[in-house]
Amino acid sequence: MIKRVVSVLLFVGLVILFQTSCNSSKSYSKKGVQLREAGLTEEAAEYFLLALQKNANNIDARIALKKEGQRLLDEKLEKFYRLYTAEDFIGATLKYIEALDYKRTVDPYVKLELAPYYADYFEESKKVYLEDKYQKASKLIDENKFEAANVYLKEIQEVDPTYKDVASLKNYSDVEPIYIDAVVDFEAKRYRKAYGLFSRVIKMS
Repeated sequence: MIKRVVSVLLFVGLVILFQTSCNSSKSYSKKGVQLREAGLTEEAAEYFLLALQKNANNIDARIALKKEGQRLLDEKLEKFYRLYTAEDFIGATLKYIEALDYKRTVDPYVKLELAPYYADYFEESKKVYLEDKYQKASKLIDENKFEAANVYLKEIQEVDPTYKDVASLKNYSDVEPIYIDAVVDFEAKRYRKAYGLFSRVIKMS
């Protein structure tokens, strides 16, 4: 008897959860339509995506996201291309990555089109972007400004973790300030503290 009641409660709970999910999905979809009619493409696409995240079977939201999502992606790519033609390669690189991130977010629900020639422009922009960050990081490391250098090194790794010797350079930039502190402590005869820092250097190297 108890098992039967538990089963019924579980079934009813799932039905309620499903209905709530569907209602939430419809609500988001309706809000997306209102935003689309107001000409707010980005906001509309966001709500259609939320509707599908609540209920992937919401056909109306899927159709709407396909249209508005593609329009939004095209706008991002147009901005990327304008930056590229203006030779703002750093801005262009970041804008293309933003466009790719959006496409990946939407892809589980609808497939958006991205013309292959944009990838060629991106590779050219990325080359300049990475070299610019690399040169700035290298200069800061030479000046022992390791924390500032790490900002650029992390940016490089986010775009291309295999770029040149950026991995070893990042490791050096992390380890060297600890090693310097360890030497200072050793020379000041703070041996216990120096020992701890040298141990960290060995583990990180």
